[in-house]
Amino acid sequence: MRRYQFVSRLYLANLPSAVGCAGRHAAATVRDWGFPELSTQAYTSAVEVVSNYLTYAGFGYLELRHVRIVVLIVRWQNSSIFVEATFAGSEDTLTWREVAISVPVGSR
Repeated sequence: MRRYQFVSRLYLANLPSAVGCAGRHAAATVRDWGFPELSTQAYTSAVEVVSNYLTYAGFGYLELRHVRIVVLIVRWQNSSIFVEATFAGSEDTLTWREVAISVPVGSR
C-alpha cells in the first residue's frame, strides 16, 4: 500500500480577519486535492481551530509588536485529512480537528 502525505500551510496574523481566510484556504485546499464534498467540513473545522487559537492568544491589532503568527495546517495523510492550528515557532499543536474522510485505496 502506498503512503503519501500532502501538506498545505497558511501563516496568519492573530487578527479577526484570520478566521475567514483560514476557512477559505482549507476549503480550497481540500477541493484542489479532489474532495469537493468535504470543502464545507474543512471550512468549518478551520474556522473552529483558528478562532479557538485567537480566543486563546487574544487579538494582536492593538499593538503590532504583540501580533503572533497563527499557522493553519491542512494535511492529507494516508486516508485522513487533518485541519490543525498552531503558533509559528511553537512545537506543540494545541488545537486540532480531524475532518472525517476515508479515501478509497488506490484512488490517488
